[in-house]
Amino acid sequence: MRLQMKFRITSRKSATIQKLLLLSRSQAKMCNSEEKLLQNQCVANVLQIYLNDFKEIICDIGLITYRLSKTLIQSWIIKITQFPKNVVDSSVQEFKHFFDLGPIPNDFDYSFLTISNFWDYIIINAKCYGENFANSYIGHVILSKFAASNMLSFIFLHILLPKLAFLLHRKISMQTFGLSERRFCALILSFMIGAGTHQLYLKWQQPILPVPPYYSPFVVAFVVEFICPKIGQNRRKFLSYPICSATLLCIVYGIFYQQFDFIYLFSTIVAIGFTFANLQRLLGKGYYRSDYATAHNHIALPINSMYNQLICTILFGTYIPNRAPHEAIPDAFEEQYTMIAH
Repeated sequence: MRLQMKFRITSRKSATIQKLLLLSRSQAKMCNSEEKLLQNQCVANVLQIYLNDFKEIICDIGLITYRLSKTLIQSWIIKITQFPKNVVDSSVQEFKHFFDLGPIPNDFDYSFLTISNFWDYIIINAKCYGENFANSYIGHVILSKFAASNMLSFIFLHILLPKLAFLLHRKISMQTFGLSERRFCALILSFMIGAGTHQLYLKWQQPILPVPPYYSPFVVAFVVEFICPKIGQNRRKFLSYPICSATLLCIVYGIFYQQFDFIYLFSTIVAIGFTFANLQRLLGKGYYRSDYATAHNHIALPINSMYNQLICTILFGTYIPNRAPHEAIPDAFEEQYTMIAH
């Protein structure tokens, strides 16, 4: 009996203990579920905060983009609407300079044309030397390795190289890189253009240009420097003396060497027009005598010659697929025409 009672008591205690354990486990599970619920709520709150911040950032970016786009569009509209007015004002100003017959400015530099034309002559001849180098065997071998693709060579010469040259000229100050250094760079640029264009147009028969008129810019420059200072501030004499001297020499040369024909006469008239316009611009605008503008003209000279050659090749050239490299013989006619019109 005692054993049975002890067993019952023990079984009751064990049952009670099991109930307590089950109760504690259930309570623990409830606590864990509550903790997980709280954690999930915290995570949801944090995500909601980040989501709200992200929405605010997106809204701010959109607002900034809208305002920037609005400002750019307004500025473009203003520039577009003002462009005709600016063109008209510039044309009127050019027209006034073109027909201005007032006195010559007191600070006019009479030696400017001589120095400028001297360097223009050297720079344009560097293009001819580049063509001669490309026409040689060594130059052809070197350029064939560097300019394997005609399309890439065309893009580099006619688009990238001029953009790079003018960009560096505009970004680098004259104090850091002076006029003499820019002239040296213009020489290198002209040589590269001459060599590159000759290699690029090996398969093209260049048009046979007539002999350019013997209208020398140096005659104009020498008369301006040595004779025009003695005539005072009379603009009519300043314009007529150099133009008449160069024209007379050009006509006499053409008649003497039996080159005087309609094309020769027409080219001479065009050269006279360019000379008159350049002299009037030189008298009317002071910035044409600045070192920056002088260097800009030196850089633009071989680039303009390259584009003139491209236009002549497209309009009057002949493509010959099986043309031998030695058949492409360079000449300086195009460069002489560029000098007359520069």
